[in-house]
Amino acid sequence: MMNKEILEHEYELWLEEAEKTSGRNLLDPFLKFRDREDVNEDFADECRRNVIRRRYKKELHSSYSEDNPIVSVIIPTYRRNEFIRESVGSVLQQTFKNFTLMVINDGGSDELEDILRTFKDNRIEYFKVPHRGLSRALNIGLWASGSKYISYLDDDDIYYPEHLESLVTLLEEKNLEVAYSDTYCVRQEKRDDQYITLEKELYSKDFDPPMMLVRNCILAPLAIMHRRDCLKSVGYFNEKLPVVMDWDLWAHMAQKFKFNHVKKPTGEYRVRTDGTNISSNRMKMKVYSDTLRLYLMNKYLIQKLPDLMSQGDSGYAADLLKVYLGEYPCSVYYHFLQGICYIKSRRFYYGLKAFNRGFNYFMQPFWDDINYMGEVILEKVMGKK
Repeated sequence: MMNKEILEHEYELWLEEAEKTSGRNLLDPFLKFRDREDVNEDFADECRRNVIRRRYKKELHSSYSEDNPIVSVIIPTYRRNEFIRESVGSVLQQTFKNFTLMVINDGGSDELEDILRTFKDNRIEYFKVPHRGLSRALNIGLWASGSKYISYLDDDDIYYPEHLESLVTLLEEKNLEVAYSDTYCVRQEKRDDQYITLEKELYSKDFDPPMMLVRNCILAPLAIMHRRDCLKSVGYFNEKLPVVMDWDLWAHMAQKFKFNHVKKPTGEYRVRTDGTNISSNRMKMKVYSDTLRLYLMNKYLIQKLPDLMSQGDSGYAADLLKVYLGEYPCSVYYHFLQGICYIKSRRFYYGLKAFNRGFNYFMQPFWDDINYMGEVILEKVMGKK
C-alpha cells in the first residue's frame, strides 16, 4: 500500500498546479491517470478528502465535530450573498438533524464567512476556493464529503423542513441509491426592494430514463439525494460543461441506478425576472444549452451503438452514426430522437408532433425549390388554358 503522506503530497501538488493555471479543466489528480495497483480507491479518496479539507476549509466554530454525518448538503455560491441567508436557514430548519451543510465559496468575497458565522451552528462547514466555476465548486464539496448521502441546494433556492427526512427515509428503508422529490417552480419579481411571488407551479413527474436523452427530468438539483458511493461508477460533475452539468451527471446515473420518486413537494426552485438567479442565467444561455444537449445525447447514444448492433437494430445504429459524423442536421436529429423517445414511452401524440417538426426541419432547405417548381407548373397549366 502506498504511504498516506506521499499520496496526500501528490494531491497537494495537483491542487497547487490547478490554482496556477488559467484553464479550469484539470479534472482529477495526476495519479488517476496512472496504473497504480498499489493504490486502493477508498484509500485514495480518503487522502484527497483530507487534502481538500486542509487546504480550503475555514473554521467557523471551534466546537465542530469531524464525525461524518449521514447527509452532506452542498451549496455552491458565487457573489450571491443577498440570497444565501434564506437558503442556509432552510437547511438548518430541517426536521432531520444528522447532516452537515457544506457552503463552497467559488472565489467570492470574504463577507460570506461573516454571514455564515451569524448562524452560530456547528453543522455549517465553509470552504473558500479559487474561482473555477460551478462544476468545480460542486466537485470540491463531493471530494470533501465523507457522508453516506449527498444532497444539493442552489444558493437562491430553499428546502421545506421535511426535505431531508423524506428522502433519507425512503433511501434507508428500502436500501436504495437515488431518490428525488417534487418541487415547486416559483416565479418572482422584484418590487420595492423585495421579491414577490407571481406564480407557483408544482413540478411532479415520474422518472423516465429514455426522456433523459432529450430533457432533464429533474427540475432542479435540490430535488436529488443519492448515495455518495454512486460516484465511484459514474464519476463527478463534468468541469468542461459551464451549464447543464447536473443533467450530465443524472444521465450517467440513470444508466446504472433507478431513480425513486417521493411524490410530495419538499422545496422551491426560484426563477426571477430580473436575472439575479441561477435559473435566469441559464435561460440567457438557452442556445448554448441546446448545443450542449445535442452533444450529451450524441455522447450517450454513440456509447450505445454496440448494444444496438448486437440487438439487430443496425438501421437505427447506422442513423445515429451518420448523425454523429454530421451527415444530418442536428435539429433534424433532435426532433426525430425526441419522437422515438415519446413513442417508446407510449406518448404517441407528442411523438407524432416531434416527427412532424423533424420533417419540417429536414425539408426546410428545399421549400424554396418546391415552391418555385409549383409556380412553374402552375404557370404552364394556366398557360395551357
